[in-house]
Amino acid sequence: RRHCPTNDSTEKGGFDVVGSSNTLWALSKLKQKPIERDSEPGPLLDQAIVALSRRVVDLAPGFNCQDLATALQGFADMAIARSFIYAPALMDRIIERADDFKAREAVNILASFARSRAGDKLQSHMTSLESAHPPLHVLSALVAQLRSHKLSSRDVATTIWALGRLDHLASMVDHTVPLLRLVEGQACFLNAQDMSNVFVGLGTCFATHQHHHRTAAAAASNPLLPQKILPATSTTTTSSTSTTNGGVLACDDKATLDALLSVLGKLQSAVPALAPRLTPQHTANIHWALSNLATAVPLMKVDPVCLKELRQRCLDVASELEPQHVANLAYALTKLHHHHHSNNGGGGGHRPP
Repeated sequence: RRHCPTNDSTEKGGFDVVGSSNTLWALSKLKQKPIERDSEPGPLLDQAIVALSRRVVDLAPGFNCQDLATALQGFADMAIARSFIYAPALMDRIIERADDFKAREAVNILASFARSRAGDKLQSHMTSLESAHPPLHVLSALVAQLRSHKLSSRDVATTIWALGRLDHLASMVDHTVPLLRLVEGQACFLNAQDMSNVFVGLGTCFATHQHHHRTAAAAASNPLLPQKILPATSTTTTSSTSTTNGGVLACDDKATLDALLSVLGKLQSAVPALAPRLTPQHTANIHWALSNLATAVPLMKVDPVCLKELRQRCLDVASELEPQHVANLAYALTKLHHHHHSNNGGGGGHRPP
């Protein structure tokens, strides 16, 4: 009630700036875990969410940094409201306040963008495919502000996870190497969840670039294919793509590749100490990411000690694995085996530990 204005500064009976963002966030929690009662609001709650979402967008020019972070988190957590998350008014306000964001606020916004993708099943809630992706200049502004802060290991891990999930980690050329160096510096301080998030971010990002460049190569070699299948993020030709051991990486400079290889080495070295604390989900995630990275990153070597500890952890938690974990592990282990097999002269190589 205290957020409902009584003066003429806003519409009669409308939510004010703080009230709109906070209430949207609260409704997102209600939507996730409805309060037990005799009758669920159903469509009525959805109508309220859409109406409030429109109000949030209208009030965006007056939002402070916390308001923006809170509102975007609410949008990300409700499928019915995700079509509002990249509203121009919100994106413009982020740019206007970019220099004022605290590290946690900027990280939370990046995470909200990533969560809003919800398994890439946004089409039913988006007016166009483009609206399913945040503007690159908005991401760059947030990352630039993050780099001005001293970040915790959790902040670094969440940033890498979010940018990887958004397919923009490798395309932000001014920030890729500095971000990778941040990960390298925090590798020994990551907990199990953060380690999993970093691997997923890196694995998602570079697996996506591998797919994009292979698609571009196929299109370039077949003039009968329509040009629109070329991925929007692929601006280089196959001649500028590095390939080694079957790997493909959208990497135009040696510094990026060197930084990535160094980070992956540090991360793999840190995994054995964390292995006893990895959940089934963490174990499946890291296996999945390693299998993608091993085939996508030129010159990458899978650390046998890291792999041995991960596989031992699989045995330890075997009874707790869910069907999705089993599927991801089967995919990853098969892919890693074939990668190792092909890099050791076909049948002459030893199986990985």
